[in-house]
Amino acid sequence: MSQAPRSVSEDVTMASKRILNCVAFLGTTRSAQPFFKALPPRTGDRVLAYVQSAVTSVNEASPDVELSITVIDPIDYPSATNLCTNDGNPTYYHTMDMTTLAPDLQKLVGLVEAADCFLVVCPEYNHTIPPALTAIMNQVGCSKYANKVSGTVTYSGFSSAGGGARAAVALRPFLSELGCLPVSKQVIVPDANKVLDEAGEWVGEHKDGAAKTMADMLGQLTYFADALAAKKEKVAEAKAAAEAEAKA
Repeated sequence: MSQAPRSVSEDVTMASKRILNCVAFLGTTRSAQPFFKALPPRTGDRVLAYVQSAVTSVNEASPDVELSITVIDPIDYPSATNLCTNDGNPTYYHTMDMTTLAPDLQKLVGLVEAADCFLVVCPEYNHTIPPALTAIMNQVGCSKYANKVSGTVTYSGFSSAGGGARAAVALRPFLSELGCLPVSKQVIVPDANKVLDEAGEWVGEHKDGAAKTMADMLGQLTYFADALAAKKEKVAEAKAAAEAEAKA
C-alpha cells in the first residue's frame, strides 16, 4: 500500500530539522563465543540494535532535531586497538599531519572531530570499562571531544542485577576528562542476552521502564547536543565576521 503524500507543513518540518552527527562507539572486539559457551559471539550487536531502534523513535517524535548515527566498531579499526601502533604513540603524539596516519586512524579522527555528540555502547569487563573502548577513544586527542556531550548504554551478559552498572559509573569521569560530558541519565542492561533477542527487540521484563530510560537519555543527549551545535555555529559566525572586519 502506498503512503499518503506528506503535507506542506510536514515537508517544512523535515527540512528545518537540525541534523546532529552522533558517533556511537561499541566497546568490545569480542567476536567468538567464550569457552564456557554461555554467551553469543557478540552481545553488543543486539544492544546496539536496541539503541538504534530507540534513536529512530526519538527522531520521528522530534519536530526540530534528529540524530544521525555513525557506528565505530573497534573490530573495524585494528590500528586503534593495537597498543603498539605508531610505536605506542596515540595519533596526537605521533604526528600533526593526520594524512600520514593509517587509513582507519584517519577515519577515526575525522569522525570524532565531525561529531556533535557521542553514544557509548559497551559491556562491563572486570567490573569496569573494557580495554577496547579506552584504546580506541584514547587514540584521538581530547580537543576533538571538547565541548560535546555523550550518553552511555552499558550492559552485561550475565544475570547479576548490577551487571553493567559499574562500567556506567567508571565511564562518567572517563568521558568527562575527554571533554564530552555525559548526560545524567544512563541506560544499564543487565543480562542483555536474556532481555534482548538477536534483532535487538526487548523480550524480557520491565520493557516499558527500559524504553522510558532510553528515551530520557536520548532526550537529554539531543537537547544538549542541539544547544552546543547552535553555540558552535554562533562562535564560527562571530569569528568569520571578525576576520572579515580585520581584512576590510
